[in-house]
Amino acid sequence: MLPFNSNGDGFMMKFTDIFIRRPVLALVISFVIIIAGLQAVRSLNVRQYPRSENATITVSTVYIGASAHLVRGFITTPLERGDCSCRRY
Repeated sequence: MLPFNSNGDGFMMKFTDIFIRRPVLALVISFVIIIAGLQAVRSLNVRQYPRSENATITVSTVYIGASAHLVRGFITTPLERGDCSCRRY
């Protein structure tokens, strides 16, 4: 049975008139929409923050005949600074 206007002229009720006449139905449908939306949000995969691992670089420097302090100051430290300044785009 189709819903009709209260004046009985046979015209079908507007969609919003159903919810104006039956506010409990409107409330129940609103809750169903909210619950379905929350369930959809929980089941969505998040791709905005992908899993990533930190890169590790190992560099061995050998300078025959030099002290550890000299190798660290003139070879190892500049290499470390160069590695840290590299960025992937």
